[in-house]
Amino acid sequence: MKNIIANERGFILVTAMVILLLLMLIGIGAMRTSSVEVLIAGNDKFHKEAFYSADSGAYLTPILLTLARDTGADPAAGPQITLWGIDGTTLSDGTRFYNETMGFVQDATALDPDFQVQMGLMPVNVDINHTGSRHMVGGGVEFGMGAAGVGAGSVAGVWIGYTLTATGQAPKSSVSIVRANYRYVPGTAGGLK
Repeated sequence: MKNIIANERGFILVTAMVILLLLMLIGIGAMRTSSVEVLIAGNDKFHKEAFYSADSGAYLTPILLTLARDTGADPAAGPQITLWGIDGTTLSDGTRFYNETMGFVQDATALDPDFQVQMGLMPVNVDINHTGSRHMVGGGVEFGMGAAGVGAGSVAGVWIGYTLTATGQAPKSSVSIVRANYRYVPGTAGGLK
């Protein structure tokens, strides 16, 4: 009996070491899972920042279109313009933005933005393309202007269509592109659709 006890002296030590090894492997697996989840959360955050920036750029554009059409020129005396407290830049030589909004010039590439605004640390580039003019459906223009009464159509009886392409950027090369159609109705408030 003494020999059996003497031979089993290291059994508890070996069992304890195997259990510690298993616990260490479980801990390493948990740490790896946690670090991957942190990376996923970071990428998700950057994706959302890029999307929200691009979305904001699309919603800033209608005021620029209104300014350009109402004043008959680019919306700023110089390249700098401030909209709702946000500083932006018209990427134009002084007439290109106006000419594009009027439909005199067609620039169908989103790689050549017309307006840039700084959202946080990253820029948002916005490209505006004139898509054409159409008569308002269901308005007095169909049966003679004003025949249907006040408010039946727009002042001019037409709407002017634009395609807006806003490209938002965020850290870690995150990019989001938001495209929207804008219907400008002279004399009334238009809206994104």
